[in-house]
Amino acid sequence: MSSRPAAAAAYELRPTPSSGLSLFARQPLIPGTLVLADKPLFVLPQTAKDPEELYARVRALGPDGVRTYLGLANAKGKEPDVTPLMGIFKVGRLASKL
Repeated sequence: MSSRPAAAAAYELRPTPSSGLSLFARQPLIPGTLVLADKPLFVLPQTAKDPEELYARVRALGPDGVRTYLGLANAKGKEPDVTPLMGIFKVGRLASKL
C-alpha cells in the first residue's frame, strides 16, 4: 500500500450531530491515500499490563503534553474500573508490530 498524501482540498472537517467533529472526503479517495499522519504522544509496549506504566508515560509528557493527552476522546469513561487516563488510552491506542 502506498502512502500518497491527499491534497488539503480533498477533505474537510465538519461537525456531526452524533460524533462531534469528523473528517469528510470531498471527492473519492484512491486506496492507499494518506489522509492524516500524526506523531504519537508516546509509545507503550503491547505487553504493558500495569496502569502505572501508562501513568508514568503520561507524566513524562510534561504539563503541556498532559493537557494535550487529557483533551483526547474518552469513550470508555462509563466502564467500571476504567480511569480517565486508561479510557483515553483504550480509545486512542493503535496497535502495531514494529
